[in-house]
Parts: sequence; C-alpha cells; structure tokens
Amino acid sequence: MTAGDVMLVRGKVRRGLAVTAGSRRPLMIHDSELGPELALRPELRSDWIPFEMIRPIAKDGQFRVSFSLTGQAEIHLDDIE
Repeated sequence: MTAGDVMLVRGKVRRGLAVTAGSRRPLMIHDSELGPELALRPELRSDWIPFEMIRPIAKDGQFRVSFSLTGQAEIHLDDIE
C-alpha cells in the first residue's frame, strides 16, 4: 500500500449460538491505520448482516485488518474482501 490509497474492507457477519445475553456487540473490526479506538462494532444478529469499512492510507506500508472479541462469543464471518 502506498500513501493516498483507499482501502475498502467488506464482508458479512452473524452471531453464533454462544453469545452472552448482555453482549450485543462483542466483535471489533479494526485496522492498522486507525486502530481499535475507531473500530467498527456491528450489532450482531442471528441472520447475516453486511459490514463495510473505507480507510484512507496515510503512509506507505502494510495494511492489516483485525477481528477481535471483547467477550465470550461465537462469530461467523463470510465474504471478506
């Protein structure tokens, strides 16, 4: 990646059977440009919901996307591009 590029990350997510009752947003989707402070935190349901992140690249280097759980949960990811 070079500075000035724009990255589009999209996919689908749904909750699995093991999600605690008090945690509707146990998944964080974040990247190496903006970090977990500006993570996408979709509200999970049993049906597939799409997500999309558009990120401008500030400096040359590697762009990484991370999926983190903030609690006990089963998450299904699909169609990540």
